[in-house]
Parts: sequence; C-alpha cells; structure tokens
Amino acid sequence: MMNDLCVQCKGSRHLCGNKFCPLLKEKIVLKSLSMKDLKEFQGSSPPSIFVGRFNYPNVSLNPLIASKLGDFENLENHAELVKLDYSQIITKRLSLLRANIGKFNVKNPSKVHYLIEDFALAKKGVDTEVINKKVILKPEFSNYYQAMGPLLRTEKIIITSNPTSNKKIEKVVNDELKAIESVKILYKKHVDINKIIKVFSVGMLGKEKKLVPTRWSITAIDDIVSKHLIERIKNYSLINEYLVFEHYHFGNHYIILLFPEKFCFEQMEAWFEGSLWSKKTKIVNDYEFFNGRKNYANNVTGGYYSGRLAVSEFLARIKRQAGIIVFREIDESYVYPLGVWQVRQNLRDAMKKKPLVFNELNKALNHVKSRLRIDWSEWKNKSKVLNFLTTQQKITKWFKK
Repeated sequence: MMNDLCVQCKGSRHLCGNKFCPLLKEKIVLKSLSMKDLKEFQGSSPPSIFVGRFNYPNVSLNPLIASKLGDFENLENHAELVKLDYSQIITKRLSLLRANIGKFNVKNPSKVHYLIEDFALAKKGVDTEVINKKVILKPEFSNYYQAMGPLLRTEKIIITSNPTSNKKIEKVVNDELKAIESVKILYKKHVDINKIIKVFSVGMLGKEKKLVPTRWSITAIDDIVSKHLIERIKNYSLINEYLVFEHYHFGNHYIILLFPEKFCFEQMEAWFEGSLWSKKTKIVNDYEFFNGRKNYANNVTGGYYSGRLAVSEFLARIKRQAGIIVFREIDESYVYPLGVWQVRQNLRDAMKKKPLVFNELNKALNHVKSRLRIDWSEWKNKSKVLNFLTTQQKITKWFKK
C-alpha cells in the first residue's frame, strides 16, 4: 500500500487514516528479532532515553539499554555513527532495547527522577540490571528519530554503575533560565546537539520543567539553534561567489547551492520510485525568505530544520551571509528510515568539503543540473527560491522595509 501522501507523511502523521504506517509495519515484520528470553538481564545504555508522544500529556518513558554490558556510546554519537555502513547502523541501533517504565504526565515525572538524571545527564555509559514483565519483539523505525530495538514492559531498572554527570549540562540545568536560553548556552559551550535534545526532552531545562516527546524535541532544538545562528548570519557580509557542495551517503544525494543574496533557505527532497515512501518519483519542498517561517515545514518536516541548522553552522563559521538551496535525492537503496540526524550530519559533512566555486549563477546552475538525476524542469517548477533567482526578481522585495 502506497499513495501520494506517503512522501509528505513519512510514516508519522497517519495521513492515510491508519493508526500504524502499513509500509513501516511491513518492514518491521521482516526485521522482527529472534531473541533469547529477556525476562532479566544486565545491560548498558549509551546513555539514552526515549520519550513517546502517544496519549500526550501522559507519555511513555523508555531508557534505551543493550542486552549486554559494554560500550555503546557511539550509538548516540552521530559524528561516529555516520561513519558506519547503512546496514551496520540498523543492526547496531536495533540492539538497543526500549525499557518502558510506564506512562507519566509530562508535568510530573518525579517518580522516576533519579532514572531521568542518570540516563540524560551521564557523561559515559550507564550499566543496569533490568527485570521485565513482557518482551515485544518488534523494533521501531521513524523518519524523525533513530531506530530502536524491541519493546520491554519493564518492572524494575537497577543502576549498577556510578554514573558521572556532564558538568557543563549540570550547571545549566541548575540555573533558573528559560529553556531557549539554556539551549543557546549549552550549544555555545559545544555540548553535542544530541545531548541537548536528550536533556530538553526529559524536562531538565527551563523554569517550568516538563517532559517533551523525543520527536518534538529534535525539531525544537534544531529550530532554536538554527534561528539563533541565523540572527547572527543576517549581520554578516554576503559571500561574493556561487558555491556548490556535494555529498552522497546512505542512498541520499545532497547538493547544496550557496549564492550571494540575503539569507533565505529552501530544502527540496526527491523521493525516487522504489525508495521508502514513494511508488513514483515525487519532489517536496519547504522554504523561507529573510523574515523566516511562521508555520511548520509540513512537506519536508523535521529534516528541514536539521538541514537548516547544518548550513547555518557553516555560514556562522565563515562569518558570511548567503542564500541556500539544498537538493536532496533519495534513491532506491534507502529502504529503512534512519531519522533526521542523518540529514543534519550528512549536510555537516558536506559543508566540510571543498566546494566548487563559480562566478556566475548560470555556471553554478549548469553544474547542479549535471549532477542531479531528476530532470531540471521538475526542480525548477517546484522551487520558490530558484524561480526568484532565475527570473531575476530580487529576493530583497520580500524584506520588511
């Protein structure tokens, strides 16, 4: 079963009316794990904890724990995880079990406060002993967050190691600051974006602390940090050439065009026939001009904010302002979603490469055309920012005077 809504929904918004995505259900059945009895075991967490969103404001809390003791920290380190093969990532991520400890009101998770602190604040991995009531051999895939292994209905989790807190995070957590300000401070202190997402999700930031589902937290942090960077970028001088970056990984082909205009951003995604969400090739896009967006990016969804963060980091690093168009082609080899982290990390890696430099727009566009599989007319018909460029309408007319 597949229809035109699939690319827009990506298995998470239930636009087709089903409670569970039929495409992901098929993948999950194929990947159901045959595991030993996990009634009771000792295992390590990277550390990591997942906050569900169903039945909000009463949400599930799920520490992620491997079925054995060991070092699993790299499973939450995106800069390291991206170096693995596609199949290795899926296999390793599915080894992390979701130890469901129950549902909690987002405003009152105090019953498990000690667990939240250890799994969100710990600097290194956390060793545990886990006692379960039931094991559900069904992994979890999402276009937003990382893949996770079978679900455990957990009776008790005993922490058997002595976790050390990340002092940079602990200091900010103890300050009475608004959540947005706390996020900015942590980012400025070079705390990994995934760590910031974790402490935000488990309600450790802000004056009115509450749990935030992991899926929402990822987009919120990408949005907060990129907006923070963009405000700085808008004060920088424009780049004076056209830059083209290119990167391919995990069946995802990225081309990033930077051009000398005041800040604007567009991300376009082409899902090929036979890829995860599409029975026919389909392009979706979202965009913003100098004054930013006022609503959620409903077409590209969470990947839009992850992509915007990655390119904003580059512009902030070189202290220049530019317009950006991200072209993303997803081919037939991308059959399991990895989460939006791979968009963020792959674009970060792309922006570390040496770009091709052009002194004219047409030359830059001709190169981009030559590197894309889908016909240029389809991209041009879809793109808002590209149309302004090629018809020589100045983007500045959209600025507030």
